Amino acid sequence: MKKKQLILAAGCCLVISVLSVSCASTTPAVATDLVYEVPPAPDPEGDVNAKPLSRQEVIPQLQVDAGYIYRNMLVFLDPEAEENAALLRENTRVCLTYPAHGIAITRSYQENADALTALERGLARLKQTKGGEPPVIRLTGYASPDGNSAENERLSRNRAASFRGYLKDRGLIPASAEVVVDWGGEDWEGLAQLIAASSKAYANKVLPVLKGSLTAAAKLEQLKKMDGGSTYKDMEANFFSKLRRIEVLVDVELPRLSETPDLVELTERFNEFPDKLTLEELLVLAKLYRPGTEGYREVYEIAAYRFPENKIVQLNAAAAALAVGDKESGRYFLSHVQDDPRSYASAGVLALMDGDLPGAEGFFKKGISANPRLMREDLRLIHCYK
Repeated sequence: MKKKQLILAAGCCLVISVLSVSCASTTPAVATDLVYEVPPAPDPEGDVNAKPLSRQEVIPQLQVDAGYIYRNMLVFLDPEAEENAALLRENTRVCLTYPAHGIAITRSYQENADALTALERGLARLKQTKGGEPPVIRLTGYASPDGNSAENERLSRNRAASFRGYLKDRGLIPASAEVVVDWGGEDWEGLAQLIAASSKAYANKVLPVLKGSLTAAAKLEQLKKMDGGSTYKDMEANFFSKLRRIEVLVDVELPRLSETPDLVELTERFNEFPDKLTLEELLVLAKLYRPGTEGYREVYEIAAYRFPENKIVQLNAAAAALAVGDKESGRYFLSHVQDDPRSYASAGVLALMDGDLPGAEGFFKKGISANPRLMREDLRLIHCYK
């Protein structure tokens, strides 16, 4: 606390304790009320030696707005200033799964219907887009590790080739698009990632085998022997169906807007069909809102879900979510850019919101190279609370 003394015009003295402007609490501060004494002016007709009377009044302290503090610690990027070529790229990524030994895609299988709908929308937008570089459609097939390795290699290749035919027969591939077919065979790495992210008790036993240098046949043999075969059966039931898949990535460079768009028309389109706006149109629309507001957050949140490969969109979506107090959305968007130095301001604020001061300090120190002025200011603020 710092004390300030104000001299009033009438000669009264007012002494109050106020929160220092150099430090602010990360949570709304509810301090004890302030008391001031105002001695009255001496009575010319009374006893000049008499002690002046005094009275006490209570002044409620102002509360510190934690949200305001956090917003000032965040970084919102200007896409144009960043001059990132990725801003003018649109990515549609979907994953389609297959039953065991399946090659032809089945729309009703697991979550394929939603994935195909998203892919069809993305391909339809390509046909409406003029200019820019020809789009590239990458199809990569995979197989689960059960069965013969050579057969699984063939399955993964045929899944990718068959799906190319599926798209072509339905007229979904734009004439200008380049289609790249690839396959990965048995997806041991994908299995390791699924098990590492799970809460399975056998994860610590299984992961060294999956990540080791054994041949595929030797890995499979060891897994089948674990716990009398129960571990392998559980993996087969819970994870193998997610490995029998094809990943589709549609990558296209979008042409820049040649004219200033009609912002009223753009806003109406966003309100009715937000999934039909291009990335650049969403970025133009976001400029209508002040960073940290709900409108800004809504635009960037939609852009982040639609364009998960775009780092600047993910960074702004994370900062926008944290600015309105949505920790979990902020955490989700940050997971896409956790190795980007520009994410450290938001990561530090998230750590503060979680009550992790050492973690926040670590992120702000790491972020000095990307934004030295703001990171040093953020560090100064959190040092006030220690």
